[in-house]
Amino acid sequence: MRPTSCVEFGTDTFAEQIIGLVPVPAIDCFQLQVFPTDFNSFLFRFSQNVINADFRLFKSDGSIYNQVSILSSAEGEKFNVGTILEYPRYAGYILDWEKVYNLYGTGDYQFVIFNVNYAQSLKSYPFTLEHDDIDLKNGTVQIDMSCTGTYDNFNYTLDNDQIRTYDVQNIDWKDSCRYEGRLLTTEINEEIEEIEYSNGQKENYFGANVQFYDLIIFQSNFELYKRLINYGLNANSVKLTSDNLDKEHVFTKLNVMKTGKYEATKFVNNRNLYQIAIELKDQFTNQHKFCK
Repeated sequence: MRPTSCVEFGTDTFAEQIIGLVPVPAIDCFQLQVFPTDFNSFLFRFSQNVINADFRLFKSDGSIYNQVSILSSAEGEKFNVGTILEYPRYAGYILDWEKVYNLYGTGDYQFVIFNVNYAQSLKSYPFTLEHDDIDLKNGTVQIDMSCTGTYDNFNYTLDNDQIRTYDVQNIDWKDSCRYEGRLLTTEINEEIEEIEYSNGQKENYFGANVQFYDLIIFQSNFELYKRLINYGLNANSVKLTSDNLDKEHVFTKLNVMKTGKYEATKFVNNRNLYQIAIELKDQFTNQHKFCK
C-alpha cells in the first residue's frame, strides 16, 4: 500500500457514497494492496434521474487506465438501484478479487461509477492485485466488518446539500480493507468476582479476562484513518486477520473492538502520510467458574 501518481478524480454528484472503508471519489492518490482472497465493497445513494448503477472496472497499462469490464456477477455481486429493500435510491457492489484475478490477472485496478465518460466518473483509490502468496501478504492485516445502523456523513458541512446522517439500519452491509500493518498482543485484563452469602460462605468464584492488542498500521493517509476509526471500528461486527509471518499467534477473523485509544504520527518527509497505533480488545471475554 503506497502513494501513487494517478489521473484526476471525478467530482460529479450524481452518486454519493453512503459508507465505505475505501472512499469514492478518492480525495487523493493512495495505492491499496489486495489479493484473490480479499473483497472490497461500495455502497451509494444515487440521484433521482439514475435508474441503473453503472459500475465498471478499469486496469492500468502503465500510463493510463483502460476499461476491462462493465461489472456484473462475473466479478462480484451487484445491488442495483431499486433492488435494496426500503432503500430505493441505494445501489452497491461487492468486488470479489478472486473472480477479477481469474478473469484479468494481476495489476493495478480502479473501481469506477461511470458517468458520461471516464473523466466525469467517480473513482476509487487504485488497487494493486497480486498473487495469493504468503510472502507477498507478509506485513499486512485485513479488517472485515458488518454494519447495521446510522453513520455520520464524513463530508457534511453547513454549506452543502449532502445528507448529514446515512441510514443502513435495515442493511447488513459487509465491507473490508487491507492495510500495511501488524497486530501485537499486549496485556490481559482480568476481572475477579467472588460470591459471598449472608452466612459468610463463599461458594462461587468467577474470572473474566480480556486480551488487548495494538494494531499498528505502517502507512496510511488521513481519509483512510478517519474512515477506519469512525466507521470501520464502530461496526457491530469487526474481524481482523493478520498475515504477518512473524506473528505471535494465528489471528484469522479475530473478533475485536476498539477501546477508544489511538494515535497517528505524521511522516517527517511526507506530511500527508501517517503511521497509526490503535488499541483493540477481544469482543468476547473468556470466563470461568469454580464451585467450592
